[in-house]
Amino acid sequence: MSKLPSDHFRLFSYFERFVCGCRLRCPIRWAAMVPADEDEWTVQAIGTPFPNNPVKVPGQQNMYVALCYIHGQPLMGRAWNDGGVVQCAFADGREELKGTDISGAIQVLTYDGNHVTKGFFYEWMKYSDYIAKKSEFCTALRCGSSAPIVWPDKGALGTINLEKRTAVIARNQKCCTLTEAQLKDMLVLVRNTKEGPSHCECPECERQGESRKEWPGIGDLTPLHSRLLCQVICDGEI
Repeated sequence: MSKLPSDHFRLFSYFERFVCGCRLRCPIRWAAMVPADEDEWTVQAIGTPFPNNPVKVPGQQNMYVALCYIHGQPLMGRAWNDGGVVQCAFADGREELKGTDISGAIQVLTYDGNHVTKGFFYEWMKYSDYIAKKSEFCTALRCGSSAPIVWPDKGALGTINLEKRTAVIARNQKCCTLTEAQLKDMLVLVRNTKEGPSHCECPECERQGESRKEWPGIGDLTPLHSRLLCQVICDGEI
């Protein structure tokens, strides 16, 4: 690639990071891509200090995603900060288990970073949209066939069996078993490895916003026109 003037380089950087699809042609974009990191589950005993950066349930002030194993089976449930220490509840299909009902430690899902440093971000998606989308870039957070699912109207979190398409959620200290038809408006947690969250304030997205202000109208180009213009810039023809 020929050496570009500073204005051209800034325009090139904008395209290779945020618009262009020619990943092999854009060395900076290629370098900026990081492999999706693993999920981070922090092992916690009941009553120990609550961990930093827990993954929160939407619409809830003090509800976070937790995991435990009952009779060798992974169950998703809710954890909460009880005066600085961990408390939790899980539905095992027969009853709601809390505190001393759970032997051993649980695991709280945490996320420390952003979509650039981690290579993905967590997104809550309607179950019906998740099924319809079937995207390789949006995969359910899961342990085996178990994944967290939220009943927004009831403020409850439980386990969905992704293979059987049924869920078990504890509500009012009782377990509810739900069929696929009842799950369509509930929320599942997915790993999005393609985009960034809307209204993201990470440094990379802030630079993207600055570039759009500097080059107004560029973000309205179609992907085809974006790639063509980026190719021209890469070849040093402008």
